[in-house]
Amino acid sequence: MRNLYCYIVLVLLLWSCQDNNLELDDQEQQVVIEGWLSDLDTIQFIKISLSQNFLDNSGKSYIEDAGVKIRSSNGVTIDLIHSSNGLYSTQSTYSGQEGINYFLEVRLSDGRIIQSSTQKMASAPSLDTINFEYYERESATNENIIEQVFYPITQINDNGEEENYYRFKVYKNDTLFKESENILLINDKFFNGNSPFIENEFTSFEFFESDSIGLELQEITSTGYNYLRNLKNQTTSLGSTSFITPGPINGNMFYLNSDEKVLGYWGTCSIQTNGIKIIQ
Repeated sequence: MRNLYCYIVLVLLLWSCQDNNLELDDQEQQVVIEGWLSDLDTIQFIKISLSQNFLDNSGKSYIEDAGVKIRSSNGVTIDLIHSSNGLYSTQSTYSGQEGINYFLEVRLSDGRIIQSSTQKMASAPSLDTINFEYYERESATNENIIEQVFYPITQINDNGEEENYYRFKVYKNDTLFKESENILLINDKFFNGNSPFIENEFTSFEFFESDSIGLELQEITSTGYNYLRNLKNQTTSLGSTSFITPGPINGNMFYLNSDEKVLGYWGTCSIQTNGIKIIQ
């Protein structure tokens, strides 16, 4: 997701270009915060940087002297310490707990404070069922060869609660498909309570014999779902025939006592994983 923030700044600049008096190389930098708190027992981290102007080729700027804390509704406060290039991490492994509300607090060196909206940790359903199917097509290198292209299929059991929001990540031989068009989002708005499971066929991902398929399911909040959906819509439509008019991608970060914009998003995600190797 970190690679997508160059698109965010571009989108904001294009949207601002509706003002004919705008100078593209004279935009005030904004704080960009990226990160998620998961329920895995692991080192948790966020990244804090500054947005770049459209014509700025000087390299990315990072904020390395902020005070960063994760606060929770059960009274626990977790400090994150800066390591390098704007990366802040917990000093030991930590896992978010189901049903607990969390928010991020960032205190800048000038005394200004940024907070996230409150995020409740969910509990993602297990990925017990994972399989693959294939279709045949003519080889791109030899028209006399018909090749088999495989794609993953999985089922998840919906817990029957209202408003469940999910994100899938797909890995090929441990390498993540990380382009913006690979952001996979689903929710149970139209089938909640009507089906014992949700089946997903990821036909846009190409695998071949002996490849390993890895799937990661994240249950996220509605704000996280909407943020990622808007991010995908904006970045994948740039330069396409279905171009969406660029607009600001609203995250969930804000200054206390200020209307100044903060870019990016911080949220909670419950994670389940599974995988399979393609052997016929």
